[in-house]
Amino acid sequence: MSFIDKLKKKIYFVAFSIAIISLALPFFLHAMDYYVNDVMDGNEQWCTVPGNPGNSGMAPNMPKDIIDDIISIYGLSPGDRLFVDAGTYNEMIALRNSESGVPGIPVLIIGATNMHTVIDGTGNMAGIDLQNMANYIHIKNFTISNSLGYGIHVRNNAAHNNFENNIITANLWDGIFVDGAGISNIIYGNRVYNNGGSPIAISSSPQTVITRNTLFDSFPNDGILIATSSDCIVGQNLIYNCFEGIYSDSANTIIINNTLVLNSTGIYWMDNSSQLYDNITEGNSVYGYENSAQPTIIYTSCSWNDFDPESPNVNGDDITAGPEGNVIIDPLFVDPASIDYRLRHNSPLKARGTFSYAMGRYTACVWPLQPSINTVATYSNALNISYAHEVPVG
Repeated sequence: MSFIDKLKKKIYFVAFSIAIISLALPFFLHAMDYYVNDVMDGNEQWCTVPGNPGNSGMAPNMPKDIIDDIISIYGLSPGDRLFVDAGTYNEMIALRNSESGVPGIPVLIIGATNMHTVIDGTGNMAGIDLQNMANYIHIKNFTISNSLGYGIHVRNNAAHNNFENNIITANLWDGIFVDGAGISNIIYGNRVYNNGGSPIAISSSPQTVITRNTLFDSFPNDGILIATSSDCIVGQNLIYNCFEGIYSDSANTIIINNTLVLNSTGIYWMDNSSQLYDNITEGNSVYGYENSAQPTIIYTSCSWNDFDPESPNVNGDDITAGPEGNVIIDPLFVDPASIDYRLRHNSPLKARGTFSYAMGRYTACVWPLQPSINTVATYSNALNISYAHEVPVG
């Protein structure tokens, strides 16, 4: 059975499982809502008064002013929702096993959707720190900057957590570092740039899913670095102005539907058990793709990609040859000068990918996961969620 056939079978099975879970979720009610607010600055989304240490934090008109006060006083339990309104919070959100959710009922920590909830990590080693089996936590809508270490640090067997729609910049080390964590951490839809290290770095943390992120302006660091972390999925990311757009030395990495432009190397992978499908590399100054494993079996793992005209080979092997669907074509981006890397209507890559979907970041393919606000996703359903076409221009 081919890789694609196996993938189809897995998608159908998981789709049925997700449907059953979705029917059950409405019967679970969240336990408690908590509120934190800074001063009133006109950007509030939930709170009606400024935060105050004397408030209970249990109503929009009684918000606390420090996030850690909620965690230290009440703790967080499955189904709890912590709403952190617009403002600047000079603290570290530290979460441990005692603040965990459970499968299907996560703990939710949510910043304002206008992205005015800022975690200023000045004086702290991270803006957000999960460790000691902090599991099933969903964190979204924060702007995280100025830490002495990482924007988000996930470690010590913290598993099944979602990090969605955060802006992470100006931290001393990596933007997001998942290090010695458990399985199935999901990094989705974040904008990570201008940190001292890689936008996203994964070490000894298998089955991490990295999808729909925009990662840029991080040279001389890699956009996504995956080290000794098997079975990761890297899909539908836009990566530019980094050293290696994607680097992986790990087994069974799925690298699919990414757009990589203006990096030194588009993709560097070191294990032929990995799968590369439907990626676009354009304008990468050294190599579009590079592989240090044996080139004699490269055709089993690298298909339906669009390569840089300057480097259509891997270790001297022409990987555009044969029936694998690899091509060297100008993708016809909408407006590269304005960093608009969607495909134009007349792009030759609109239907050149697997299952005749478009190649690259902007596609309607079924691979990567969009987390739900009501549940924390797992690696097993990361290949199940489909997207509507993002409307191209031109």
